[in-house]
Amino acid sequence: MSSKIIRLIIITGLFSILFPGALFASGRQNIEAFSLAVQNQSIKQAVNEFQKRVAKNVNLPQVSPFSPTSASGSVNDNMLELEYINDTTKRMLKVVVGTEENKPQISSIQKNVTLKNGIEAHYVIKRSFVHLNLEKNGLHYNIGLSKNGVSEEDTLNELMLVAESLN
Repeated sequence: MSSKIIRLIIITGLFSILFPGALFASGRQNIEAFSLAVQNQSIKQAVNEFQKRVAKNVNLPQVSPFSPTSASGSVNDNMLELEYINDTTKRMLKVVVGTEENKPQISSIQKNVTLKNGIEAHYVIKRSFVHLNLEKNGLHYNIGLSKNGVSEEDTLNELMLVAESLN
């Protein structure tokens, strides 16, 4: 063996001892991404499955405050969960839709707001998210939007636009 190959083997071995897992980090990320993809269905599939289970039509947001770089959907315990994410801005829009049996509880810290379409909604501002709860066509919607550097007021206004676009 040439001395260059021996040095490469020694350096690779030392690197893997000093930084365990570093050589396979990208492989681990691919496995994690695959695992998430298996757990989540496409938006269309999840919506279709949920609509069949509850025999009601779901209204999907027609606008988003950001351009999603990824989106996923899943159905768990007769609840539809949709996530829209922008990997660059690290913002997330999450829509959870449920029936009367699993509607979100209205807490005393929530405030009321009337959307432009006349629908009454309740919102709560949390540390990193603003949540808006409303009922439309017999389904209950919890829409959450991450703030990530956007003011609470602007995030709430963006969230209201998303809720008003449910169609």
